[in-house]
Amino acid sequence: MKLLVADWMTKHPFKIDINEDVETARTIMREETIRHLLVLDEGNLAGIISEHDLESVAKIKARFKGQDCFNFKITVGDIMGRNPITVLETMTMPEAIREMNKRHFHSLPVKDAQGNIKGIITTTDVLRFALVASQRIDVNESFSRIAKIL
Repeated sequence: MKLLVADWMTKHPFKIDINEDVETARTIMREETIRHLLVLDEGNLAGIISEHDLESVAKIKARFKGQDCFNFKITVGDIMGRNPITVLETMTMPEAIREMNKRHFHSLPVKDAQGNIKGIITTTDVLRFALVASQRIDVNESFSRIAKIL
């Protein structure tokens, strides 16, 4: 079974510029049915924005609806998670899963050895990995084996 992050990550993740409006991010995420966008500043990874981040903005806007205090543009850079933790594409899935679990993250950008963005590993990718792993070994043993790895 393939164990490297490169084998399970989502390649060519969607990206957005740090200065884009949050509504543009919301549109991309809705149309592409994704929950995370990598945020770039002059081509470099600056952060990550999640569906949860956008929900928080929507709740704040709804609370102040009709008031003049929200007549300004909220950019992706205003609400993104900054300096995201990344993993290497050569890491094993158990290592990446441990990192996600330790930090309570639902996604991690993936880079190559030169620091170039190669993909993103998400909880959906982790679930695909777990499903394949569970089908390759006795189902009764799968959970105890996975628990030992993590």
